[in-house]
Amino acid sequence: MADAGGPNAGGGTKPVPHDHRVADRMRRRFIGVAPGESLDHVLGVMHLARVRALPVVDGEALLGLVSYRAIARAAILAALGGESPRRFLELQPAAAILEPAAAATSPEEPIRHAAARLARAPDGLLPVLDPRGDPPRLLGLLTESDLLRELAGRAGRAPASGSQERPPIAGA
Repeated sequence: MADAGGPNAGGGTKPVPHDHRVADRMRRRFIGVAPGESLDHVLGVMHLARVRALPVVDGEALLGLVSYRAIARAAILAALGGESPRRFLELQPAAAILEPAAAATSPEEPIRHAAARLARAPDGLLPVLDPRGDPPRLLGLLTESDLLRELAGRAGRAPASGSQERPPIAGA
């Protein structure tokens, strides 16, 4: 029996936070890059979007991810091989260094299950794929920031999207 403040108060049912699905928090609008885009262009997009990784897509099909980490590694290897890193970035396409997504999720998966995989994802994002697609169709992305907003919402103090509000620094 639920108390007066419980999930069934007032005769209705309220979803409990642990019932949230990936679809409730995923980003449906996101930036992806084509496999032929230069790494220089990809870096510019990443910088403007303030992200560490981007999906590489062919239409709606996910080909893999390209990350700042992978671009930096490839540019360093090019420099060690005597090639100009700047020229390397201008000439190499995203497809040359794309990595398969280490993990993915579906819109119907409980957010807590996706969170466990996201915690192990090297670039802080999980592609959200249509489970019926062949090849898998990219529906959206779930990021660490999305989960932080979920946690803040559970605590009842989620700042408005885009808010620059910062918590006070302890001891300041």
